Amino acid sequence: MKAKRLTALALAALMAASTTSVALAGEKVSNDLDFANDGYYKYNSDANRLESAAKDEFQPGDDVYIRLVEDPYDAFSSKKTYNAYGSWAIGESWVKDIDVVYRKGDIATSTVTTYDWAFTGSGILAGWTASGKGLASQDDATVKSALKNDAKHAEYVTKYINDNYDKVENAWTDNQRRYWANEESAKVGNGISGDITTWYVEGVNLGETFSTREELLAKLTSIRAEHCIYNNQVHASLESLIKFLAGGADKTKQIYVTDDKASANFGKGEDFSETQDASTYKNPITAYVFEIDNVKYYVKSDAVSTVTQDDITGASGLNITQIKKGADHTDDYYVTLAGTYVDNSAIKSSTKTVADQETEKGIQQVTGVKYLNKGGQEGDKFVTVDVNATATNMVNAAIDSTSLSWKSNTVTNTQPQYEYWVKISTKDSATTKDIDVVGTISVGTSKSSAEKDEKLSIDFTLTNANTDNDGYFDDVDSDITIEDGERAVVSFSDDAEDLIIEFGDDAWFEFNARGQGKLNLAYNTKFNRDFAYDYDHANIDFINFVAEPTTNKTGTLYIYADEDSYIYEVTSKGAKKINGAYYDDDEGAWVIRTRHLTSYAISDRRLKTIDQMEDDKNSSSSSKPSGSQGSGSGNGNYKPIPDTGR
Repeated sequence: MKAKRLTALALAALMAASTTSVALAGEKVSNDLDFANDGYYKYNSDANRLESAAKDEFQPGDDVYIRLVEDPYDAFSSKKTYNAYGSWAIGESWVKDIDVVYRKGDIATSTVTTYDWAFTGSGILAGWTASGKGLASQDDATVKSALKNDAKHAEYVTKYINDNYDKVENAWTDNQRRYWANEESAKVGNGISGDITTWYVEGVNLGETFSTREELLAKLTSIRAEHCIYNNQVHASLESLIKFLAGGADKTKQIYVTDDKASANFGKGEDFSETQDASTYKNPITAYVFEIDNVKYYVKSDAVSTVTQDDITGASGLNITQIKKGADHTDDYYVTLAGTYVDNSAIKSSTKTVADQETEKGIQQVTGVKYLNKGGQEGDKFVTVDVNATATNMVNAAIDSTSLSWKSNTVTNTQPQYEYWVKISTKDSATTKDIDVVGTISVGTSKSSAEKDEKLSIDFTLTNANTDNDGYFDDVDSDITIEDGERAVVSFSDDAEDLIIEFGDDAWFEFNARGQGKLNLAYNTKFNRDFAYDYDHANIDFINFVAEPTTNKTGTLYIYADEDSYIYEVTSKGAKKINGAYYDDDEGAWVIRTRHLTSYAISDRRLKTIDQMEDDKNSSSSSKPSGSQGSGSGNGNYKPIPDTGR
């Protein structure tokens, strides 16, 4: 190693030492020291101070800090010196040193608990996720109100409409307020298919016309025993006719009757009165009241369904008959209307065009947008609901019924200040195992005094696994991505096969992971000053696999680089040629078949490899006299053209 390099390294070491907090074993402290017992701390190099850390946040090689406080009630007459001592039940071999130091750290001044929430939609809200932080309380109503006003809300209203309705413009409608996609479906749904003959009874309103004579006769048959005709209007029953004559189904009155009519179901006006008379009309009943030809009729409301035509036959001015089949009309049905027979001669027909039929059925085009109900029993019928209102109500109901996930979040307000700390230094390792360190620590002017004073139980874990990745690197059976500087202990599932590990935008590795054990696949692109020092004529980028993992099966490593670059393996002695490496123009990357991921240098110039250096050394010692400088140089720094690395 050159003297220049030794000098630089010595200077670097001095600079590092000058910026490192010095252990203060032996420092004078006026008061006794006690444990603050507020958890574990870790050094943050960006902030240049200690910060609170979780017990499983430490990696092998990290320093674990426990805060100490001066006890003002345990003062000493003279200043004393304090040391830290540890007794380890588990993990003692991983503890490198323990001491008392004086450093700046974030000291908690107050805590505020807030609540974070997460929403994961399901059903009609599937795919909608949202989250929020910092609520003062666990308030579902506030969050759900915010979701209803979120931009996503309108998106899911539209989605509900699209999922449940077909939007069609210029629909068609009919007399039954049904809606159809087009004129043809409206005609088919209403039985219209061309010029047809309709059949009807002249002088009798049955409420419809018929396509065949048989349909008309069937209609007459169906109403023969249960319908009444009065003043050319067909009624479903005698009960409905009586209610119609009285003014409606709910038009009952309070009336009074004589003693002998108290149980009667039907009668004329001379037996009933709408005014109470204690001497004659004194029994109250509820009845339907109607008048025909100046004669009032009364039917008790609770008996209207049992009143028969015989009860009112012969009543003055009232002629109510049913449809009957006469003995002398064997083949014909007829209707009696004021004593007049209507038989076959009264059944008439006429021809109607499609336009006539459409007019009769009320079929017409309706401009504007209608929505076809996809879930309806008849796929070509439209719904008449306000789909926007319906969809909004459905989305809101889904939000109201969802369960939010809440997580409490305690925020600690801190203030940086210098304090005394117990510093536990651990040993560095790229292991894939989690290492538990359990024991007790104490402080005192001597080990015996420390053992008599307060002891603090210690329990923390050293791990190279990423504790923030929520299992993303556990039981891997498909492609994953590892970012520059990220912890990355990866375990593989039993059925894992060919998969790809992406290393940020720097490289990727494809291999068969069947039967593969855990690997520490953490990498970084830190600049290797020691290596680059010997090649100061080149611009070099690095990709470093910190644990140098080895896989069970050979895989293919792709390292992205410029086409005119050179690639080498980094060793402590210098650049090493990579046998079999080649450049893939399609991938824009160097390709290396390997089981062992190490550190690699990508250079814009050829570098002399350690093999060439060894050859030069052997050649120089055998062919040149002692003290030769090498051709082309008088300062001993001549570097012959190295292997290209390709």
